[in-house]
Amino acid sequence: MIEIKDLSAGYDLNPKQRENAWKPVVSVPETCFSEGQITCIIGKNGCGKSTLLKNLLGLLPYQGSIRLFGEELRTLKPKERAARVGYLPQTLTLPKMSVYTLAAHGCFRRKKMFQTLAKSEREKIEAALDAADMSEYRDKTVSELSGGERQRAFLAMLMAQDPAFFLLDEVTSYMDVEHQKKTTEIVRRLAASGKGVVMTTHDLALGFSLSDRILVMNRGSILLGGTPEEVRREKTLLRACFGVTVGRSASKEALYAYELQN
Repeated sequence: MIEIKDLSAGYDLNPKQRENAWKPVVSVPETCFSEGQITCIIGKNGCGKSTLLKNLLGLLPYQGSIRLFGEELRTLKPKERAARVGYLPQTLTLPKMSVYTLAAHGCFRRKKMFQTLAKSEREKIEAALDAADMSEYRDKTVSELSGGERQRAFLAMLMAQDPAFFLLDEVTSYMDVEHQKKTTEIVRRLAASGKGVVMTTHDLALGFSLSDRILVMNRGSILLGGTPEEVRREKTLLRACFGVTVGRSASKEALYAYELQN
């Protein structure tokens, strides 16, 4: 479990200063994230969604408490964090390596320099490629892939890393419908296997349809949290934040269980 209490977090303004060198961007009095559950953080661009994810990794300075399975985040070493949380950012670099080598980097994060992969780790890489539907692309260079394929290649790397929580920042952005469906199926399987998934999205219909729990963010604060059904009933708040509300899809053939409404 990830537990947050009295969190005030932000970005470095002057890395050379040790104190008062950061600007608070996110303020969260209390929330938590559980394994086996998909939590979707929704909100307009710039509301603090990505900042909150980065804080769960310890990438940004913070005050208050972020506890990963009972241990304070700031006290953990990088490899200890990697065993608990894996992160897929919205903007991906394109390394000059094969999909297999990229996936293997998930295992190397747990190893010392120059150690080779054990048989069990190579099997884990193969399983991750298969789970991400990327086995047939194993020998392709990452830069040769489409946007949706690249996201799944990086997901395979996180699966090989095998953290307890997957933090996914706008993971389906710029994907066509086919790649969106494949990616959401992977996310559902991760949660079904007991992994915790915390993801951000600006696609309200997808977020409500995919998640077990919704957090609505605005100006760095969590305004509302609950199940998709609980949150969708707060129509006044949703309309104030997004200009639209969300309701159950009328057609059984609809792509998502929820749809946007005026």
